[in-house]
Amino acid sequence: MAREKILMVEDNKALSKLIVKKNGSSLEFEVDVAYSYAEAKALLEKNSDYFLALLDLNLPDAPDGEVVDMVLAHKVPSIILTGSMDKEVREAILKKDVIDYVYKGNIDDVNYIFTLIERLHKNRDIKVMIVDDSMATRSQIRALLQHQMFKVIMAAHGEEALVFFRRQP
Repeated sequence: MAREKILMVEDNKALSKLIVKKNGSSLEFEVDVAYSYAEAKALLEKNSDYFLALLDLNLPDAPDGEVVDMVLAHKVPSIILTGSMDKEVREAILKKDVIDYVYKGNIDDVNYIFTLIERLHKNRDIKVMIVDDSMATRSQIRALLQHQMFKVIMAAHGEEALVFFRRQP
């Protein structure tokens, strides 16, 4: 069986190599590395079947986060990596339907990335049921849980939830 793939777009070659090496020793995903927007675009044109993308917000050929929009257009869930702690930029990026915005300042930040990847991978096997009479509330909670890659089932009330459970083997 083929290993799942992660797309990493990061112009810092030392950090890229560290993440690839750490991945090989702990998670064992296949990692495609791009050092620029153009390389990421070429990889996505060949194959956009990635479990996840790790995206540097500032690239030499895309200094304003353009890579985020491009990768999200391919429907690849994304974690943003940045050296910037700019609050306005962070808020703007988080509105773009990304999983997380991670400061890449030290080894603890890299360790957090791997903890997050492992959790997201495990979450895909977990079903979560939301039971609430408010469609708006259910939708809002569903969006939050789907960002974390949970399988989400919704019910408007307890009876509807019980019907679902009775149908399960």
